[in-house]
Formats: sequence, C-alpha cells, structure tokens
Amino acid sequence: MKNLNRMNYFMVGVPFLLGLIGFIAPECWYIGALFTILTGGFQFITGTGLLIDTGGKRIEYVIYFAGTILFFLLWTVTDWHYIIVLPPALALYLSILLYIEAKKEKP
Repeated sequence: MKNLNRMNYFMVGVPFLLGLIGFIAPECWYIGALFTILTGGFQFITGTGLLIDTGGKRIEYVIYFAGTILFFLLWTVTDWHYIIVLPPALALYLSILLYIEAKKEKP
C-alpha cells in the first residue's frame, strides 16, 4: 500500500509541478493538462481495484466509486459548469484514503 501511496503522490504531483513550470515555459501547461488525464486514469483504476479487493465492504471506496460514476453521468447529461470541481475533490479524497491505509501498515 505504501508503494501505491507513493505512486499516487507522483501522479498528482507531476501535473501540479508542470503547471508551476508553465509560468516560465508555457508549453508545460499543455503537458500538465495531458498528464492530468493519466492521473485520473490511474486513480480510477486504483479506486476500482481497491473496491474489488475489499469486496465492496468498505464504504469509503464505495463512496469514491459512486462519486466517479456520478461525475461521468453528470458530464454527459448536464451543462452544469461547476462539475469541474468534482475530479479534484475525488482525487483529494482517494489520496487521503491511500495515505490513511499506508499509515496503518507496519513499517
């Protein structure tokens, strides 16, 4: 779980870092935006894997998965522009879950 947590830090940190570098080299904003898609894919696969691994018995992972499904459903059926806040909230939520799980492991 600790390696998964470290990988999550990397996947979340790279787009953020590229966004900061984008103030100096504007082409890094585009690369950071594209890397954000990879981050979303990684987190979706990780969240789905954890949901399957726990057999759907952990409500935290069920909430994450339901939020992800809700985002995609709302994205396709609504023109509500504030839906863009849902992916960062889901990424933060899963990052906190991974951090808590990594802390529970013995060193």
